[in-house]
Amino acid sequence: MVPLLRPLIVPPAGEDAADASAVEGATRAFGACMRVVGFAEYARLFRTVLRALRRAGEGGEKHIVRLLTVMLDNFTFNVVTAEPVPDRAVMAIEALGVAALMAESDGGEVAARAEVVAEALDGEEEAEEFSEEAKVVGRFLTKTVVPALFGLLRDEKDQNRTRFPVALCLIRVLRLLPAAMLDEHVPRVVLVIAAALRSREQRVRDRAGKTLQTGATELGPRRPHFAVGEMLE
Repeated sequence: MVPLLRPLIVPPAGEDAADASAVEGATRAFGACMRVVGFAEYARLFRTVLRALRRAGEGGEKHIVRLLTVMLDNFTFNVVTAEPVPDRAVMAIEALGVAALMAESDGGEVAARAEVVAEALDGEEEAEEFSEEAKVVGRFLTKTVVPALFGLLRDEKDQNRTRFPVALCLIRVLRLLPAAMLDEHVPRVVLVIAAALRSREQRVRDRAGKTLQTGATELGPRRPHFAVGEMLE
């Protein structure tokens, strides 16, 4: 279905865009698809969109960014960016508790406790399997998506032109990551946006100010000081 929807959202070169209702419907359908595809397919599509954005001219960027935004709005995968520490100690204590009960309790209670421990161990194995994909997702975001979006913040052919919608997409990606990584990278994003406030063109300054405002809203009340701090420097 995705190959059929994409031309409606991103018109091929030389062709006119579809009417607004068709684009809106295709965008909703594309978002629904993103919610049900596996991560491997999601990652493949995301890379394709990033490549398209890199090649797109200024006129076609908005369509590509629309795809990117829809993908991020419908991101449903769990993210792990560091190796989790298994709580083996808790399992060992529970196992010891069962052994102790065997010496002083009736068989029914021992069997019940043993079943609880067995279920806990099974749950831990399932969690480890589940976290493997989450680790892959985390590596994809931190090693591929974040660097790529930083590279797309400014036009390669015109370093004075900032892609403001990409900055907002980058903030959305960073919100999926741990707070420490968010705090590390957000000031870099804000610095690029704030630099555009010094542009001679009022249109550019207006877009930069609106992007900062939207970004601060996306980040929430705990981090508006980033925007203020960077603008004061």
